[in-house]
Amino acid sequence: MASRAARLLRCLLATSDPKRLYEPMRIVTTILCSTASLACADTPPSPPERVTVCTASAAICAVSEPATNSTTLYSKKDGKQLWSVPVWSPWLYLSHDGRTVVTAYQGMNLVPTDSRMHMEVLRFYRDGKLLRTVRLADLYRRRADMMRTVSHYAWVNTINVTPADLLQIELVSGNYKRFAMATGKEVAQ
Repeated sequence: MASRAARLLRCLLATSDPKRLYEPMRIVTTILCSTASLACADTPPSPPERVTVCTASAAICAVSEPATNSTTLYSKKDGKQLWSVPVWSPWLYLSHDGRTVVTAYQGMNLVPTDSRMHMEVLRFYRDGKLLRTVRLADLYRRRADMMRTVSHYAWVNTINVTPADLLQIELVSGNYKRFAMATGKEVAQ
């Protein structure tokens, strides 16, 4: 089978008519891309690694370290530790003033299919104290509103901190939720 495919590929590549080459290559490309995306959707996550984010001015940085299961804020100027919380997160979001950090669920954008709506997906910490947790129920009415993947539910498309210092969450429905970084409270749209 492999040698037949190799002969066909050599034959296609040797052709002088590019029109004859286009359709088979389009089909092969489509199959490879489709297969690759399915395999990646059900592949275990990579091993945890250190994550660092800094304010725009780079005055303060947050470092989330899986080895110590902690997230620590540092002053970049003198290296002084400002505060620390006992949680590692692959996704970190730092407020513009560097006083608030938001940690996300360790499974990132995917939650298990048996997840309950009270599952925490975001935590707001300010000056080392937990301000607020955001649960799936704060974002969706029911689990069926999330997007089902091969083995999980996707709960979020993107998360970012806006210039107005709001944590903006794009849900899989295309809707947005925004939370004030300083308070963790949802902001009306």
